[in-house]
Amino acid sequence: MWRLTRLTLLGMVLGLIALQAGAAYAAPAAQSGGGPITITAPPENTIVGSPLVVSGSTQGYPRDGRLRWNIIDNAGVERGSGDFRVNVAVGDTYFFQPSLTFGIPPQGGAILLTIFEPDSAGGVGSSASLNLRVSAAPPPPPPSSGPPPPSGGQAQGDDVTITSPAAYTLVGSPVTITGRTTVPPARGSLGYTILSTTNTVLGAGRIPVQPSGTGTSFGASIIFNLPVNGSNVRVVVYDDNSAGQVISGDAVWLRTSAAPVAPARQIIIETPPPGTQVGNPVTITGRTTYWPNEGNLNWRVVDGGGNLLDEGFFPVNGVAGQPATFAPSINFRLPPQGGPSDLRFTIGMLPRARSSPALLSR
Repeated sequence: MWRLTRLTLLGMVLGLIALQAGAAYAAPAAQSGGGPITITAPPENTIVGSPLVVSGSTQGYPRDGRLRWNIIDNAGVERGSGDFRVNVAVGDTYFFQPSLTFGIPPQGGAILLTIFEPDSAGGVGSSASLNLRVSAAPPPPPPSSGPPPPSGGQAQGDDVTITSPAAYTLVGSPVTITGRTTVPPARGSLGYTILSTTNTVLGAGRIPVQPSGTGTSFGASIIFNLPVNGSNVRVVVYDDNSAGQVISGDAVWLRTSAAPVAPARQIIIETPPPGTQVGNPVTITGRTTYWPNEGNLNWRVVDGGGNLLDEGFFPVNGVAGQPATFAPSINFRLPPQGGPSDLRFTIGMLPRARSSPALLSR
C-alpha cells in the first residue's frame, strides 16, 4: 500500500503528488466542518477592482454551508467582510465563486483577502489568504460632464435622459444602458460614444428605441474597450440628424476595473490529500483551469531516485474550451525492489518518455 505525503504544482500546468509505502489503507477521520481551503483565482498580486470574483474550493462541507471573508489594506484597515455559500460538490470537494464587494483604498496599493471557516469556539479554523493589488480610487471627472453641445442651436437637456446605470457605478463590458427621450429621435435611433478620461474613444455605435408615450425608451447592452488600468469612462447618448448634427443628448460617468487578466493555466490535484494511505490502483481527482490538448492529460510515476516506473494518459471530463475535471483510477507498476519506497506522481501535458502508453481511465 502507498501513503500520500506531498502535493506540489510544477510550473503552471503540472500537478504532482508524492507517495510513500505504507502498511494499510486508512480512511480519513470524520470532520466537523470543512477542511483545507484553496483559492484558485485570481492569481497572486493581480490588479483587481470591486466587486471581486474569487474562485476556489474547500475539502468537506462547512458547518453551515458558508465561508467567511474579509479584505484589509496595507494599513490594516478592513475594507470589506461577509460570507457566502459553497456551491457544486465533486466528491468531498466543494467549490465556490462569490462576487465580493469592498471599499477601494483612496491611494490604491496592496490588499489581503482572507477566506476562512470559524471553528467551534468562534476563532478561525481553516483559512486561505491571497495578496492582491488595487488601483487608486477613480479620480473626479473633468469639469465638463454634460452631453455634447448641439450643433447650431440650444441643447434641450430633457430630450434624451440616461436612467441607468447611476453615476459612478462600477461596470464592465458589456454595460447595459437604459433611458428615454421626450420625442422620437430624428433618425429613428440614438448614437452613443464611450470615452476615457483623456477622450479616447472606447466604443461607439447606434442604439434602437421603442415607442413610449409621446417619446421613446431605449435599453442596450454595449461592448467597449476597458481601460487597461481601470478608470472613469464617460457614456454619451445623443440624438442627431441625417447631417450628423447633434440635437440633444445626455451623459453619465461610470467607473471600471482594470481589464481582466487571463487565468493562469493550472492543474489542481484535489484528492487524495497529504497523509492519506492508498492502494493500487489509486484514484486521483482534480480539475484544470483550461481544456487540455485533445481532452487528455498524461500521468507519470517515478521512484525516489527519479527512475520512471510507469506512465499513461486519461481523458478529462467537461466541454472543449472550458475548464475540466478528472478522476482516473490509475494502475501503476510497483518498484521492482518492493518494500517502502518514495514515489512521485505527475499529472499534466507531458512529453512521452516511451512509446507504449496505457489508457488507464476505464
